[in-house]
Amino acid sequence: MDYRARLREASKEIIERRITSDNELRKIADKYNLPLSTVRTLSTFYFHNHSEVQVCMGLPCLLKGGAREVVKELERRGTKYSITYCLGYCDKGPVTRIGDGYYTFINGEFREIEELRSDYVWSQYEPLDKYIARGGGYKYFGKFLSEGNKLFILELLIKAGLLGGGALGRFKALADSANRLGT
Repeated sequence: MDYRARLREASKEIIERRITSDNELRKIADKYNLPLSTVRTLSTFYFHNHSEVQVCMGLPCLLKGGAREVVKELERRGTKYSITYCLGYCDKGPVTRIGDGYYTFINGEFREIEELRSDYVWSQYEPLDKYIARGGGYKYFGKFLSEGNKLFILELLIKAGLLGGGALGRFKALADSANRLGT
């Protein structure tokens, strides 16, 4: 079974059985020959406990710096928190979820990530046809498909500092699909 198949099977089992305990996650990691960190990420992404403060300790948030400082600050304040390994906003890290809001920690203070608020998202809405008419980014998708080496986009994303594996994985899958189609 290839890596993606093992990942799908582990995800399915974690979701169906609502697995969150470390002992059970270790068993899943061993069973599917996956890194424990990957299995924890799956579990904490799907099964957040929204009643408490959550601090992302996933690799992107650690690499961006500040995740450990968030924990120190919360402990200094006496705030209860839980560790998660993915809050879904790798490019904004370090990310902390407090109630319904998502925050980053900059210069010793929590700042709400405005781009994640629904009022901000709706204020930026633009119909697709208008976006394309003004020269929106879909023209680059055509350029991507016309390139001989589809993996060049991965190099660009890495150089741009995109640390989240989700987007890189989607682009790699897109490149692999385009290569199989011969485009």
